[in-house]
Order: sequence, then structure tokens, then C-alpha cells
Amino acid sequence: MTSEKKNGNEKNQFLSRWDALSINPVERLTPFLWRHAMRAWFCVFLLVSFVILLPVSAEITKAERDEVGKELACLCDTCPRRPLDECTCGYAQKQQARIEGLLGTGETKQQVVDAFVAEFGLRVLSKPPTEGFSLAAWLMPPIFLLVGFFIVRTVLRTWSHSKPTPLAATEQSTLKRDPYLGKLEQELRERES
Repeated sequence: MTSEKKNGNEKNQFLSRWDALSINPVERLTPFLWRHAMRAWFCVFLLVSFVILLPVSAEITKAERDEVGKELACLCDTCPRRPLDECTCGYAQKQQARIEGLLGTGETKQQVVDAFVAEFGLRVLSKPPTEGFSLAAWLMPPIFLLVGFFIVRTVLRTWSHSKPTPLAATEQSTLKRDPYLGKLEQELRERES
């Protein structure tokens, strides 16, 4: 039996070799094409799913960037703490690009401002917040203006209500107090005439 199995195995080997050398190319290339076609479809599937699943990065307009820039101050020490949307220095341009990047990733205006505050502190805000101790920065200027207005008003009222002394009485009182002034006045009148 071993010889029959041996002859059968040899026959099968011969036929498998003959199949590998078969003249029909479709039969030979079918597994090769199938394998590569599947790879190609898999790559197309990956590419399409990658494009679909990417977060849509909308174009950020200058107006959207400037809306956030109005709330943030330039910290370059050459500008007088101008808002980032108005400043044209190199530091402001870098921060504006950073704002565009953060907005491009889908963050909201408030999230971008909060990110800057977390990094630089409250000094990055172009306007102080209207809460807590910073509320004094908003209230003190109008209070000082009102107090100053009332001080100027009372000073002007006291000046306008005081009675002026008559000029002739003032001249006579100074002449009586200073005898040399009276002599000087008399000599000047004599020279003029």
C-alpha cells in the first residue's frame, strides 16, 4: 500500500505542477488578482473612512479671529496693552495665528479666551472682568469723576458768590498802610503832567 500511496502522491504532485504551469493565465492569476484587489479595496475603505471621520476644519475668518482678539491684550511690552485685533507687532501676529488654530480645532470663543487666561493669567484680558475685586476697576473711574465734578462745582459756587471788595477802598487802604507807595504815586502823577 505504501507503493500505491507513493504513486498517488507522485501523481498529485505531477498534476499540481502541471496546474502551476497551465497555459490558462486567468486560472494562474486569479488568486493573485483577488488578493491585490482586496488590498486595493481595503485601502480605498481606509481612505474614505479617514476623510469622513476627520473633524471638519472650517475656515476661520478674520472677523471671527478679531472677535476673540478684542478680548485679549497684547503682552509684548512694546504696545500699550492694545487688543490683539488692533496690534500689528510680531507677538500679536503669533497669538492671532494661535487663536486661528484653536478656533480651527473646533473650540469656542470662550474656550480660547479661557485657554489664554489659564496660560497668562488675568493680565491677558484687555478689559478686567466685572466680578470680585476687579469690579473696582470698573466702578472707581465714574466715582472719581462724580466726586471731582462736585468739588469743582462747589469751588466755583463759592467763588461766584463771594462779594468783591470795591477797588477804590482797596487803593485807599493800601495807601494808608504804605506811605512810600503814596509818595511814589504822587511823583509819577507830577512827571506825567
